[in-house]
Amino acid sequence: MIDWPKLYSYLQLDREIEKQVFLFSIDEGVFGLWELVRTVDHYNSLTLVEKYAVAYDLLKEILAEDLAILEEYTNNSLTSKIKEINYPYSVEVLNNPRSWELSSEPFYSLSITAQGEKYLDQLNRNEKDKLRIRLFVNN
Repeated sequence: MIDWPKLYSYLQLDREIEKQVFLFSIDEGVFGLWELVRTVDHYNSLTLVEKYAVAYDLLKEILAEDLAILEEYTNNSLTSKIKEINYPYSVEVLNNPRSWELSSEPFYSLSITAQGEKYLDQLNRNEKDKLRIRLFVNN
């Protein structure tokens, strides 16, 4: 079992900021699960496995807290939604490596929930400043 706090400390990541980055990205519209792995590309020192681990962990938490919803589409054109997948069933999708691929069928994407929007809206000024720096300055 992974010791997540130890991993984040080792990787020198601010878990809360990265969670906010994920929610911001989901709110802006992500093209599949792979895009969340790419948000962690910001950290050049991380291996691909570490990036997936961070993305998996944060996304699982975001879905468990009902901050976002996992959506299943027929393909990556995102024109035909099959269904929304609620937690804990969404974990089965996250556990399948094929679900993270851009060419997978079905294709999985995310949308923010009202709870997720509220979470972002309730960030204090300091948290918003840190998020803004992470998103727009340190890229």
